[in-house]
Amino acid sequence: MRIAILTLTLALGLADGLAAQRKPRRPKTAAEALARFEKVRDDAKRRWGAVKDLGRFPDQEVTSLLLDELSRTDDLRYRQDLANALGAVVRQGALVALEELLFEVPGSGGIRKASAGGIARQGERGIARLAALLEDKLSTKQLDRIKKKDELKRLRDVRKACLDGLALGETEVAANALAGVVLAGVPGEQRSALEAIAKAEPSKQVTAARVRAATSKDLHVAALAAGQLTAHDHARGLDTVLRVHRKLKAARNASGPARAALIRAMVPLLERNEVFDPFVRQASTADPDVAKAVDGVAKDIGQYESFQRWLVKAGLKRSSELERCLVIRLLTYSPESRVTKILCDLMRSQEPAIVYTAARALGRRGDREAVPTLQKMLRAPGGDRRIEALFGLQALEKGQPDWPAQLLALLDKADRPLRATALDFLAELGSKEGLRKVYEDLDDKDWALRAAAYDYCRAVRSSESIPRLIPRVDRESGRLREDVLDTLQSLTARRYQTSAHWEDWWRKVDGSFELIPDPKKAKKKQKDNKREKGRTVTYYDLPLISERVTFVVDTSGSMKAKVGTSKKRTRLGEAKRQLSNVVQEMAKNTKFNLVFFDHGTKKLFKVVADADRASRAEALERIEKTKAGGGTNVFAALQSAFADPDIDTIYLLSDGYPSAGEIQDANALADEVARWNRTRQVRIHCIAIGADSGLLRRLAEESGGKYAHFK
Repeated sequence: MRIAILTLTLALGLADGLAAQRKPRRPKTAAEALARFEKVRDDAKRRWGAVKDLGRFPDQEVTSLLLDELSRTDDLRYRQDLANALGAVVRQGALVALEELLFEVPGSGGIRKASAGGIARQGERGIARLAALLEDKLSTKQLDRIKKKDELKRLRDVRKACLDGLALGETEVAANALAGVVLAGVPGEQRSALEAIAKAEPSKQVTAARVRAATSKDLHVAALAAGQLTAHDHARGLDTVLRVHRKLKAARNASGPARAALIRAMVPLLERNEVFDPFVRQASTADPDVAKAVDGVAKDIGQYESFQRWLVKAGLKRSSELERCLVIRLLTYSPESRVTKILCDLMRSQEPAIVYTAARALGRRGDREAVPTLQKMLRAPGGDRRIEALFGLQALEKGQPDWPAQLLALLDKADRPLRATALDFLAELGSKEGLRKVYEDLDDKDWALRAAAYDYCRAVRSSESIPRLIPRVDRESGRLREDVLDTLQSLTARRYQTSAHWEDWWRKVDGSFELIPDPKKAKKKQKDNKREKGRTVTYYDLPLISERVTFVVDTSGSMKAKVGTSKKRTRLGEAKRQLSNVVQEMAKNTKFNLVFFDHGTKKLFKVVADADRASRAEALERIEKTKAGGGTNVFAALQSAFADPDIDTIYLLSDGYPSAGEIQDANALADEVARWNRTRQVRIHCIAIGADSGLLRRLAEESGGKYAHFK
């Protein structure tokens, strides 16, 4: 009986402990919220949640408490929490207090934003108050009269907060107030105000603002206005779109966001012949913002039948490869059945970029009518089209029961690129039969085959791989050794540094070991997960592990742009500084090379050189003399790096999309690099400077490398 009572007591204690660890349920009434707040009032770490819960209730008792807390505290963080709660719902007596918070000295950007947002949530009275403040206390004329810098900065912050608050309102009063800001044309405000009225119904003030903005010298503003005019069927919509297109076409350095905005503006007009050519010209621009915009509207374009017919008839005949690749991507979503045959015919093109793009389009269409044509191409002897046909078939056939067997049969082919591609697809399918095949490659003399085998063991998880990988820890070095350790860690959540240590552990657990259920758990720190001691050399925070590496650095004209808060260094200057550090600090057993590229390429050594004193000195001298200028030929740069059969790792740094070279289409370029890498297994670590780069991100992900983005 005593044992039963003790057991029950322990169980109840455990239950109480677990209950204490759970998040408290959200209060359902104002009384519950007030009671919860009283319990944590003096606990700065816990009360923010209680204050947030108070914000859900408009009761006068809650409002009084919030106002009382504001009068008691000078803590800016707490005042911001209270401002958010006070303005979360419409409540009596909040408007005056929130306006005082908006203007208070000292204040913070967070408090001002919370206060203005709270004022906007007080309904029509709040919106009207924000609009009145902009016209009265915070008008540009009033601000121009202020001489004190601190006071001017404070009021400008307040004005910005009011604009952000108005953007939350979806009333005619808010739209007209924001339209007034657009009409005023204040730099830095016009664009955000215009974006805020994108969904506003036309009124005299709003329409006037859109028409005025459409003539702005800021082409991003003009493109946004053009989009709003077309979205609301304004009579000037078409003419505005075409005028902005001509300006962007003539501009030397038109921004990607401006082009992206114009692309979105053109979509509703794709029933008009006049827009067909401008759309293709703008949408084929090599820019990440443009690429994102095209991806966002591509599926919608299939509904414009006349444009789809034009794409087939005229678009595929464009002289620019970039434009033809774009046309193929746009045809992906065409409802016309003949498009499948057209794409199959394009697979016979002599241009790699066209073949790759057509293969991906066939896969995305999911039209199995293409299967016989692709199977025929796959059976044809030799040629790169066999691999691209395999890509198309993988997309169309991977759900078919006999497809894994076809891929397995390809592993016996002498064609290494085809075999490597089949292995990639078998790994994607999780084929255990393919795993048996790759075990034969673990001891191959070709390092690329071993690297591919390690990747497969990591992708297709099996405890049978562990004893086969353990001996490889001591037999590999540099990057391949890290590949083995990474694979073992993904399977075991452990990272021992020697084969002997691994073998000792395996003897203890063999027969009882179970794979960890999720590879991400391998990232957890454990006592055995220590890496080797010693300082690791890094390049833009990416560790240098490889012993055979090439650094590929963009030296195009855009690398002259300034970086950092001080703006004292250029992008290229910072890249040179980081590269110089790596050259000086890399291990003596490293073999390295440098490739600088703009519209062409400049390679330091014909093949990787030993990191001796002479080669380091030559590299440092070349780095120092390198200057920025020209286009961005990513294709030639990577081609130059891959030409050296000894390298196993590339660090690619760039600040833009391809603008020169044999292949400029980002997707086609990544496809071509993937084709090279099927038999090379080169890790490509990518550093994007400035804008985030979908191309560099894909190159890194598909090669097993790391991607870093620095603004």
